[in-house]
Amino acid sequence: MGDNTLGAVIARSKYRASINRALEWDASTKCSSKEPCFFKDVSIQYGRQSETIQSESRAGKDFALRSNEALDGVGAGNSVVESMKKLSDFRLETCLPFDDAMQLAYRFTSVLGKLSSWQCDKMEAFLAMFENFFQSLSEESRSSVVRLVYEKHLPKDDGCLIFLGNNIRSYSTDVTKCVNGIGDHNENQSHPEKFNDIRKKLSWYLFTVPGPTLRRLLSQCLQNKSIVPGVLNVFLLIT
Repeated sequence: MGDNTLGAVIARSKYRASINRALEWDASTKCSSKEPCFFKDVSIQYGRQSETIQSESRAGKDFALRSNEALDGVGAGNSVVESMKKLSDFRLETCLPFDDAMQLAYRFTSVLGKLSSWQCDKMEAFLAMFENFFQSLSEESRSSVVRLVYEKHLPKDDGCLIFLGNNIRSYSTDVTKCVNGIGDHNENQSHPEKFNDIRKKLSWYLFTVPGPTLRRLLSQCLQNKSIVPGVLNVFLLIT
């Protein structure tokens, strides 16, 4: 039989307490005793997400800064073709903030009227940079930018929208490829990345070359009704 004296009971209690403290200390090396593991995991995940957001925000500010510098060079008549080419390849994981987007949109809009006097390489580099800017816009910003450009470049006498097709050398080839790439609803759902690339490219052409692009899409819908849902999805990006 065990010793049941008061001293023995106290000794056994202290021993058990020391064992429990040791176990608690071991657990605390993996997770704070004051913070459940679940919350700690969430905290770590939130910290990583915060770092990612800050990194993406810096990338957006960097893109806006470089674009402003390139547009300053264009306004001053400097050769900024290489800078514009680099900006056309600048990839943003998130949309530009609205204020930055609209500030840049005003800059781009002020340059559009000068395109006809530029050499081909400069014109193509500018349009590629402008397209990359357009693709980095949120839905709210995109609608505002389209309205801004049309208000400035939509002639009030004949109502014709801007037509940049003559300045976009790959227009005809790109539109044909995109239109032929639109599948039925199930096909588009099965290949979302491919369809998203198509709708982004077509939204750019609906913005810059609206008349011919719209006619081409509607004509294709008459020939192949299965692509109507996909075409309507494309329109959502520009309306």
